[in-house]
Amino acid sequence: MVSEIIAMISAIILFLNESWAIALYILKSDRFERHFLRR
Repeated sequence: MVSEIIAMISAIILFLNESWAIALYILKSDRFERHFLRR
């Protein structure tokens, strides 16, 4: 039971970290596009 809860929590943390990385990548790419469009 406890091991299942720990596994679920670790999976959620990994998913959140991955989604955060993707979100940051999208934001950075969007900023780069705006920067190039301004120039």
